[in-house]
Amino acid sequence: MRGGELHRIAAAMLAATALAACGGEEPTRTPSGPPMSARPAGGKDRVNQAPVIETLELRPARPRAAEPVRAVVRAQDPDHDPVHLEFRWEHNGRPVEASGPEFPGNRSRRGDAVRVTVVAGDGEAKGEPRSAEVRIGNQGPALRSVVLRPRLNVVAGIPISAGVEADDPDGDHLRFDYVWYVNDREAARGQATFSTAGLRRGDSVFVEVVVSDGSEDSRPVRSAPLELTNAAPVIRSAPQGIGPGGGFRYAVQAEDPDGDRPLRFRLLEGPRGMALDPATGVLVWQPASHQTGRHTVELAVEDPHGGGTAQRFELVVQAPEPTTAAPPAALRD
Repeated sequence: MRGGELHRIAAAMLAATALAACGGEEPTRTPSGPPMSARPAGGKDRVNQAPVIETLELRPARPRAAEPVRAVVRAQDPDHDPVHLEFRWEHNGRPVEASGPEFPGNRSRRGDAVRVTVVAGDGEAKGEPRSAEVRIGNQGPALRSVVLRPRLNVVAGIPISAGVEADDPDGDHLRFDYVWYVNDREAARGQATFSTAGLRRGDSVFVEVVVSDGSEDSRPVRSAPLELTNAAPVIRSAPQGIGPGGGFRYAVQAEDPDGDRPLRFRLLEGPRGMALDPATGVLVWQPASHQTGRHTVELAVEDPHGGGTAQRFELVVQAPEPTTAAPPAALRD
């Protein structure tokens, strides 16, 4: 026989001898379950068991845009071997270069999908991979400040507007809701401008604002209160000229937006002989024969709190027309 055939016969005889020694049964197969590998222990072979990932969570569960996402893993090794974790991150289905337990938030936008797959190993065997996924949620708007304009010398009747500083990280369109308060009671809502008509000196006004991006609302922010100052009286009348008889009379009509009483009248400038009643506001003057020409008149009305308004005008006194004397009777004949 040839050498090759002798080797095949010898191998067949050895295999038959080993099968007889095992009682005629086939060798035992590797059981199902985590991957295992043989390792020497105490002079005997033992089977290594791969680590198992018990839990995998992504935190926060509802991340916002630009917010980092972290994988929290709990794994154990049946053989109590040290466990090493391998992280594979995906952003909208595409692998990214992030090998650690944290996904950087600067890559994410609202609606993006962030997924991680984790594999645990003990240096000899790797366990079954485990995955988790989250969606990047909406990032709510931020309301920075609310101020009232104008800030100084606001009297009843002057409208007040709310100046708002706000932004949205997602670039969403923002909607503002305004609630106006007068003396801590709600007075109006919905508009950025508030009418102070009907209010009075000393009333306190502030506004509370909420901004929304359609999905989330900001926290309400209140402006600093604004106190209405004293409003000066208003003169509603205008003088006429000097009458046919050569006399002048003008009853000044004034009212105070705050309802202050009494109003006092003063003559600031006028020709000699002119007089103004401080309580009623009636101005009178009878020009003398030598007071022809233009005369400047200025009067003022004041309330008890120092608010005042002036009115200035001119009066013209015409010189009398010369009279022609009648001729003597002898000349008429």
